[in-house]
Amino acid sequence: MEIENGKIESTNLGPEDHGILTFWLSLAFDGGGQGFGGYDIWALPCQVLGKLLQVLEVKSWEDLKNTYIRVKRDEPFGKIIAIGHIVKDKWFTCRELTGEAKK
Repeated sequence: MEIENGKIESTNLGPEDHGILTFWLSLAFDGGGQGFGGYDIWALPCQVLGKLLQVLEVKSWEDLKNTYIRVKRDEPFGKIIAIGHIVKDKWFTCRELTGEAKK
């Protein structure tokens, strides 16, 4: 597992092309960037978004922009599997909340 520091550059929250409610965070790292999100959160948007805000210790969705974070990847430069507080051992894993970890 790889851990890297980064920064949220922009956010998107809303339905995607097929009407599925989802979110995306555009993350910047030294030498590159990557997106995090794309999960179907329609059934539990308050739980998913509330947990993300709680872990990153921000008060609103709008406060996510320019927030420094850490990410866990399944392998170097691989898929982001968790996003965490920049200095505290607090992590958000959307797959567990949405049930996608079981797929």
